[in-house]
Formats: sequence, C-alpha cells, structure tokens
Amino acid sequence: MMETIIYGLGYFVTGLLAIYVFFWVLYQILNLEAEPVIQAEDMPKLKPLPIPTNKQKTIFHKLAIFLIDVRKWEVVEDWHYVLNDETTFVIPSGYQFDGASIPRIFWAILSPTGILLIPGLLHDYAYEHDQLMQLNSKGSLVPYEKNAGKDFWDNLFRKIGNKVNGIYFINTIAWFAVSKFGGSTWNEYRK
Repeated sequence: MMETIIYGLGYFVTGLLAIYVFFWVLYQILNLEAEPVIQAEDMPKLKPLPIPTNKQKTIFHKLAIFLIDVRKWEVVEDWHYVLNDETTFVIPSGYQFDGASIPRIFWAILSPTGILLIPGLLHDYAYEHDQLMQLNSKGSLVPYEKNAGKDFWDNLFRKIGNKVNGIYFINTIAWFAVSKFGGSTWNEYRK
C-alpha cells in the first residue's frame, strides 16, 4: 500500500515537472514578453520576515519548520489597489501575510508570491477582518463590504486574479482550493 502511494506521488511530481519544463521551453522559444496589468511601481512594497528555524530546540524541529512553515511578508507602506469600478482598496503598512497558501509540493509551478501575490494579499486581509478598507471620494478610509462572508471574499479573490494575471484556469483552481479548504482559516479568524 505504502509503495503504491510513493509511486503515485512520484508519478504526480514527475508529471508536474514535465509540465513545468514544457512551458519553460515554450516560453524560451517564443521569447514571450507582455506588458503587465500592474506596473512595478504599483506593486506593494514588502519586507520578508525571517522563518524561525534558528530558535528551534532540535534539528528535527528546525527541519519541520523549514519544510512546513511559509515565509511571511510585511507591507512596509500603505498599498492601494484599484478595482475595475474605481473602488480603491488600501492595505495598511505593517500588515503581515503569507502570500497564497499553496502547498509546498506545488511551488515548482505556482509560487505563493508569484502570480497570486496580489489576490492573495487582498484575500488574506479580507479573511482576517471580513472586510477590506476602501478609500472614499473624500480621501477617508471606510469599510468595504463589512461582514460580507467567506464566499464573497473567495469570489473577489478569483475576480482580482483574473484582472491581474489573466490566467483564468489557475485562478479558478486557486478559487476552488480556497473555497473548499479555506474554511479552517476563516473559522480561526472568526475566533
């Protein structure tokens, strides 16, 4: 039984790597370059926070943290994001998040701070507070969709992903994952 699981996992990882190599080669051949929707100056300014391996008691604790823990990031300046309808969200300086919560096994093809960084940042803040902060026409911060609920924020995650990166099937897979498996995080924040 265990041997079957190991072989199955090996085939799965090999398949993922083959897909990755295929698209990398395709990218190199086509020499793709496109103008991003979000320009570099519009990206959030982030500071990486240390992964706490050094302060663990034993090598096993250190390895467990290395394998399981995900780097957290801190927003170092208030960051503004504008939706299509001109709604402007503000993520405040000092907010900490971990990017898109993608299992480590998939990082070879989908980094937690890659194309899902922007939707992940907004989604994490919305999950934690059950609202986003909106800049109104008078320049004041007001709650946006306070207490809208998990489904609303999951759907906004997909909408923002589609706008930012345009890879609809990746955003749909990520949306499906957060809608089906994000409940424990949502419930933890509600406590």
